[in-house]
Amino acid sequence: MTSIRPHVKAVQHPNPTHRSFHITRDVTEGGCDQYGFGGSYGFGREKVGDLGKLLMSRLQAIPGVTSGFFHSYEITISIGEAFDWGIIGPIVVGEIVNTVFPETFGKTIEISAQVGWSYYVSPGRRIWDEEDDGQRVRYKTTAKREVVEVKDPQILDIERFLNTSAVDQAQQKAQSGLLSED
Repeated sequence: MTSIRPHVKAVQHPNPTHRSFHITRDVTEGGCDQYGFGGSYGFGREKVGDLGKLLMSRLQAIPGVTSGFFHSYEITISIGEAFDWGIIGPIVVGEIVNTVFPETFGKTIEISAQVGWSYYVSPGRRIWDEEDDGQRVRYKTTAKREVVEVKDPQILDIERFLNTSAVDQAQQKAQSGLLSED
């Protein structure tokens, strides 16, 4: 069997308070159900397993984190609107790496990133069905399996991979009609 390297893919969604982290280790310890905390996600804590419980408690303790939920290989976190991912993001990723991939401390981990944005498409003369509100969402990969050294197991700053210039460029393309799927 091939060994799978530790990898975190961060996805910044169009809603600036939500981020997903896709990882190469199952945080639910074999389950594929959704587990969560905060907001309306207070369910499934007893089923998530020891790794998931530990990660849940560490993420909940971060100031600004309002809720989160887990799938087998995905963690989605929400932060309060008064907080900034530039400050909270490195702590969240650090806790994920420290909890899920402790063997990477002093070594490396692979990081990928995608930034999402939304925009409105005017229907013009085209006839749209009544379910289509014209809102579109696109994602752009801003980093693909970059190797990052894990120096501090509590903080892993990947914000440079989630820069806003990718979103700015994509929005300009969308406005000019030159948008292509990335």
